[in-house]
Amino acid sequence: MSKTIAIEPLTRIEGHLKVETQVENSRVTNAFISGQMFRGFEKFLENRHPIDAARIAQRVCGVCHEVHGVASVLALEELYSKPSPKNGHILRDMILGLHLITDHFLHFYTLCIPDFIDFTQILNYTGNDTEINSLKSWVSSTKPAFVLKRNAGNYITHTPTALNIMANYFKALKIRSKGAAGIAIIGAKAPFSHAVLPGGITTDITPDKLMYYHNVLEEVRQFTVNCYIPDVMTVAKHFKDYFNIGVSHGNFYANKTFTALGKPVFEGGVFLNGRTEPFSMANVKEFVDNSFYDSNGNPNPKKKGAYSWVKAPRYKGEPVEVGPLARVIISDTPYFKNLMKTLNAPVKSSTMARHVARAAESRVLLDHMYGLLDAYRIGDPTINQVDFSKKVSGKGTGLSLAARGDLIHQVEASGGKITRYNMIVPSTWNFSPAANGKRGVVEQSLVGTPVAYGEDAIEVGRVIRSYDPCTACSVH
Repeated sequence: MSKTIAIEPLTRIEGHLKVETQVENSRVTNAFISGQMFRGFEKFLENRHPIDAARIAQRVCGVCHEVHGVASVLALEELYSKPSPKNGHILRDMILGLHLITDHFLHFYTLCIPDFIDFTQILNYTGNDTEINSLKSWVSSTKPAFVLKRNAGNYITHTPTALNIMANYFKALKIRSKGAAGIAIIGAKAPFSHAVLPGGITTDITPDKLMYYHNVLEEVRQFTVNCYIPDVMTVAKHFKDYFNIGVSHGNFYANKTFTALGKPVFEGGVFLNGRTEPFSMANVKEFVDNSFYDSNGNPNPKKKGAYSWVKAPRYKGEPVEVGPLARVIISDTPYFKNLMKTLNAPVKSSTMARHVARAAESRVLLDHMYGLLDAYRIGDPTINQVDFSKKVSGKGTGLSLAARGDLIHQVEASGGKITRYNMIVPSTWNFSPAANGKRGVVEQSLVGTPVAYGEDAIEVGRVIRSYDPCTACSVH
């Protein structure tokens, strides 16, 4: 028997997303992902001074703000032909790295863990742990919905395991707050780093600021190694079937990133049709087959047959998955492969592989960030001054990354004014509608997903959230 299950809005994500699935014999046979609004950032950047993009682009999202700032200034640096000095590059990597790791904490614990852990087990606790008893008292008195109300589904119900991860859920919130302070000490503000500008970083970096950042990094490292990675591995071992659920087309794209120390932490390239090849911007095209835009990219909310405000970027006409999994696969990251070997899991697109990839990426980035601290030189310049009075004309492209995938910012200017600004962001790649005859990445991932627990379709939510969706970004 065939039926349609629609979830609108899908909660515990950034932005407004609708998913509609067709289900037969308790499995998804087709899926439609819909971004539910139009925001127009690219349009209202037109006719502005190019430097405005460094500020405005960060406002695309309340979660992945600094990453848009970095991508924007990289595009502007190409436009003005004024790259950052080494110290400025190091500081940008420090901001990005700390942002990515703490964003992974937010994704795993705050957004995804309620799909896997039975938080109500805290009501069964009878031990003497002060922290857990404090949480139990809080739950009993405030009755928070995210603890006591949950969708039908299979959860980890082993009380010690559930309570340990629940305790880390709250620790992650505190660590993420400290991570924001570490970003602010370098970027002058968090969210929305005002020190990130074309040519480098404007912050006056002193030894005490570097020591503060180092102390934050130490706390982040301790949590990553002692809590986050073990918790990901625990969930992965309990839900091994999700290494074969949520499988996309099998194509991946990543940018070469974190290059301040010379060798990139992540290599760039495209894994397409079973082999890796260099990335070329010439092979990227945004389709609008089922998007609310006309052929010129102008909004058309009444377009017949369209169902999403997200465009459909394709590489050589093919949908490609972006994100930490794409990065570790294209870079052939040994630590990720070792974790997957420990789990006896296949290295391929899947729901659980995405979680493991984020954990692996966090550990690899920590090593890079300690190296950045060692490489920074007090007294050397952090920025090359750009003449913003220049009536610049030309083009610039910035290739960077966010926690949820890789992104592209493009700027064109004439006479000192922006004539075109374009962003192709991670959730545009992953959450695009069908185009050029093929489903979008997440739409394809949903096909074959079991739906065994009724209309709430917890399995569908698990697959979608594994991509860390940011619909706010995708409908920029």
